[in-house]
Amino acid sequence: MNPSPDGARVSIVIRTHGERQAMLRRALASASNQTYANTEIIVVEDGSDRSRGLVKTAAASSEIPILYESIDKAGRSAAGNAGVARSTGAYVGFLDDDDELMPDHVATLAEALDAKPDAPASYAGTIEIRTSPADPPDDLSEVTCTAQDFSLKRLWQYNYLPIQSVLFRRTAWDIEGGLDDRLDALEDWDLWLRLANLGDFAWVNGVTSRYRVPADAEAREKRERPHRASRAAIRRKQRAMARRMPVERRFDGMAAITSGH
Repeated sequence: MNPSPDGARVSIVIRTHGERQAMLRRALASASNQTYANTEIIVVEDGSDRSRGLVKTAAASSEIPILYESIDKAGRSAAGNAGVARSTGAYVGFLDDDDELMPDHVATLAEALDAKPDAPASYAGTIEIRTSPADPPDDLSEVTCTAQDFSLKRLWQYNYLPIQSVLFRRTAWDIEGGLDDRLDALEDWDLWLRLANLGDFAWVNGVTSRYRVPADAEAREKRERPHRASRAAIRRKQRAMARRMPVERRFDGMAAITSGH
């Protein structure tokens, strides 16, 4: 992969479904307030256009371009794919409407990709916030999830890279394909696994984003159900991934992971 020139455009794709207006407003503000100037934001609303006015208002006061697209209800992966298709950046990142980027997020991760032209993606640590179900939610507690140096073996075992914590090359996305629209959850993990075929991700030892999860145990269990189904589907996909993985990318224990042991 060829390095992009300094100041390469970065596209941030925000997925929303129109039901969390206050949180979307926060997410947009955090993406608009980046120290990295050459950024664009693409908001994709899945199955609704209730956020059109909110996004139009945000775009009117933003110094960076904010684009909006509404699609027929198709799911998280399809919304993400629509956003990337609309993007023009050499580097791309996702931001869900209940998450936020710190002001130096884009600059930090773009610099990491500039410094490592063979890395398909870069990532940093994040803060996990447990919240109430309101809009906007009450942030009840938080824990800092410090990033760890990249480990392909660890990534094959579980997804330790929240979706908003990663910035990837558009060229890598084009090589490996987009989000799998058959997955209703963990679509980011599936993408990271495929991008990792191309090389190790660049790790930044710092914290540059925040993401929210329900504080309520029942709500977390409801959220976990589609994750279990997607996890089983991804394990099946990993068997095929292992067969086509370059020999130099393979590691001890890969067969045990794909067999579910």
